[in-house]
Amino acid sequence: MNSRTWRSASLIFAGLAILLTPIQSKASGRIVVAFDDWTLGNVGFFNPCEPGTFATNVAAWFTEGKPGRFLAWSTHAGYTGTDLASAMASAGHIWVVDHTASFTLTNLMTYDGVFVGGDAADTNMLIQYVEAGGNVYVFSGGAAANYLWNGFVGHFGLEFAGTTSGGTIYPIVSTHPIFNGVDHLYGLNGTGDGTGVVDLDPSDPRNAVVASYQGTGLFAVWDGLAPVMSIRISATQGDRVAEVEADWSSRSNSVYQLQYASSLTISSPWTNLGVPITAQGTNTGIRDAVPPGQGHKFYRVYLLP
Repeated sequence: MNSRTWRSASLIFAGLAILLTPIQSKASGRIVVAFDDWTLGNVGFFNPCEPGTFATNVAAWFTEGKPGRFLAWSTHAGYTGTDLASAMASAGHIWVVDHTASFTLTNLMTYDGVFVGGDAADTNMLIQYVEAGGNVYVFSGGAAANYLWNGFVGHFGLEFAGTTSGGTIYPIVSTHPIFNGVDHLYGLNGTGDGTGVVDLDPSDPRNAVVASYQGTGLFAVWDGLAPVMSIRISATQGDRVAEVEADWSSRSNSVYQLQYASSLTISSPWTNLGVPITAQGTNTGIRDAVPPGQGHKFYRVYLLP
């Protein structure tokens, strides 16, 4: 499963009526929350670190692999370096560094992603931007700056918290696609002044810490594209469940595949339920018959590339 997928497994017991309340997903953009402000600066571009690969991976995750136009709304050297600009341009992206750019939803929506940190920004506008489908990369820059951004990232179940110290080459161990080809990244923190990232709501599949070091969260993401699923009983026969309806949050013209399994053990395969479905709106669903004697049935849905 890649980052654009999210498993939603719901259990159906024969003979019991179960109603699972849908989880509503308002936001549709993506966010990367970074623990340090110097990772993408020129100071971080040295072996064995791979900040250029990391930056272009983030851009590709924001655009789903297409060339994009990105705004670095900051005067911080973590964004203004020539090495970062060169890496983004080499990957086919337009990289604009402009702290004077109009910070309105109308203007922000002309970019595929906005990189913020170092300079205070209107966090309510960032929330609106993400909820409108925009993408954001944000760093705190130290414990003293957490207050600038926790209102924004907290809205999406994440937080800047904790401390890290010193300049360190951090090993990266993660399967998330923003780290494809990335084994090390740099962080530069004053004594006790660095910060980590925390997932405030682990039950929400859209937000997660995706890279850590010695118990401290280094990077977290919010994935508003991840389909959020619910299951409800749509028909019964006597005292057993005869049919269920699976619904998930979706985006128009995106293609999804629903699958099912009889258990969640490694030996139990996932089987496609019907053909891929092209969404026509923000919610998509399908009904599935539950045969007599079916004690358990699990469902998951994922977004096809």
